Amino acid sequence: IGKFIDALYTTGYDEQNDVYHETEVSLYSIRGISVECAVAAKYESASRYYVYVNTEYNPKTLGEFIDDLNLQENLTFGSVYYYYYYGNGEHSTVEFVDLDGTVVWDMLFADRDVRNIYAEGRDYDEDVSVTVNLSILGYDNNSLRITENGYVVTNILEKEKAFYVGVKETQEFIIYLAENCEGYELNYVD
Repeated sequence: IGKFIDALYTTGYDEQNDVYHETEVSLYSIRGISVECAVAAKYESASRYYVYVNTEYNPKTLGEFIDDLNLQENLTFGSVYYYYYYGNGEHSTVEFVDLDGTVVWDMLFADRDVRNIYAEGRDYDEDVSVTVNLSILGYDNNSLRITENGYVVTNILEKEKAFYVGVKETQEFIIYLAENCEGYELNYVD
């Protein structure tokens, strides 16, 4: 928990019990996280803090996104899924479980000046999906979707963000996975 921001009164209605509630809530910053992204709230009658995120947060650049969420400190990486399409609607999925997270920073997040260019309705066909966690804000099992045509797209904080990092960078990342990580083809059975 960071600095105290403000105290205010909140109201709510409990439909099941037909009761109106009013209580004081104190808002605090979260250390290392911009208040543009999230705050901590402590209700008068509660002993714990609750995280409230700004689902409309829309950074201008990748660097702003990294800094506002302190991603270098807070982001962790899980499994990586590579989707290989054979044609005729057939595909396979390969899971990589041993990704070195520094590779993501070096290959995909190196240019902090790339702009957030997410466009509603545009199709960002993913070739690779990296599972990411931002546990400090309660986000586990989100994703970084990487496309062969140069985009990194994420759903961290709900609203999608897309950064054009470059075709060379995303293709080199996919090649890195194939050459340096142990992968397992997933087979689904009934």
